[in-house]
Order: sequence, then C-alpha cells, then structure tokens
Amino acid sequence: LAEERSTPRFSSLDAGPGGLLLLGDSAAGRLLAVDPRTGTVAWSLGRQGRGEERFQSISGAAYSPDGERLYVLDRANEPVVQVFDARSRRFEFGWGAHTWDRQDFSTPVDLVVAPSGLVLIADTLRQVVKVFDSEGAFVFQFGGLGTAPGAMAYPVSVAVDAEHMVFVAEKVGKRVQKFEIFREVRGKIPAGAPQGVARSLRGP
Repeated sequence: LAEERSTPRFSSLDAGPGGLLLLGDSAAGRLLAVDPRTGTVAWSLGRQGRGEERFQSISGAAYSPDGERLYVLDRANEPVVQVFDARSRRFEFGWGAHTWDRQDFSTPVDLVVAPSGLVLIADTLRQVVKVFDSEGAFVFQFGGLGTAPGAMAYPVSVAVDAEHMVFVAEKVGKRVQKFEIFREVRGKIPAGAPQGVARSLRGP
C-alpha cells in the first residue's frame, strides 16, 4: 500500500469477489479493497466523517450471499450499518444508532452475513449477537453476560460457516462458542483470549 498517503490504522475485515481483501482504514475513513498478490488498492469507498457514505471506525464488512450488496459496520458512526450496491458502490440504505433500544447498539465490533442472508453483529458491551434481516429489520438476539453455555463474556468476533453454524469468540470468556440455528450451543473451543474468528469460505 505504498501509494496511500494517510497514516493508516488498518483492520482486516473479509474477502471480496476476485480474492480482493477488504481493509478498514480508520485514519482516512475508507474501506479499501486490496489485491493480496500485489498489495495494490483496487478501489476505496468513503471518507472521514459522520453520516452516510462516511466512516469513523470501520469494524466489519461483508458481502451478501449473492454478491449484490456490501454491508459495512462502523462502531463510531450513525447509521451504524451502511449498505452499498456491491458493483457501483452506491449507498442504498443504513440502520442502527447508539441507544439502549433492543435494535440498536452499544459497542458493535464485528459483522458477518450468513448464507441465508441474515446479518449478525457482535455487540461487546451488551454481551450479545444481534440478528437482522437483509433489509436491516431486527429479528432477535442471543447471548447475555455470563460464562455458562450460551452466555457471553465480551464477544469480539462472529463467523458463520457454510453449514449455518455460528462461531462467537469471547475476549474475557476466553473461548469460542459454536451455535446451531443461532440458538443452541453445540460446544465450546478453548481459545486463550481470542481477538477474532477466521471466516472460512469453504465451511468446516
């Protein structure tokens, strides 16, 4: 990324079409698509600021299953989630604010889109993963503070595999939990103090 002029604070987010890597550059308020073979930026989206088509602290980005939409999560901006046309990168709509309403957020830290099209967002301070439909309507949430199976202690990352299994990494809980159909805990994987979960495009 030698051609980038800002002092970037990168966060690695997801893989895009054609093998491009999505990176959040919070210093510049941009989402970058980078070719991992050459390190060149194929395209960038957004600019520093608040509101639509601007970013403060990008913490998640993922494509819809059909590749038609791009969802971007910004933990410090409103709308919290912005949705773009994946090809033209034109802003379509957004949702979410920083309130204590059930459908809103406290500290949203990660976003993933399931094969079904549902959007899952980990909210660290609320100790839950919130689930929305593809249009941003709140569906349900799961978790809650605790160390028992199904509870969460500071979730920091969420991933979904090709079999619709959900994996949630907890920083304080020091584990990765595996959920089936978003509700039932299938098992937990000791993970030290995980900072993230890798998303597998091929499933387990």
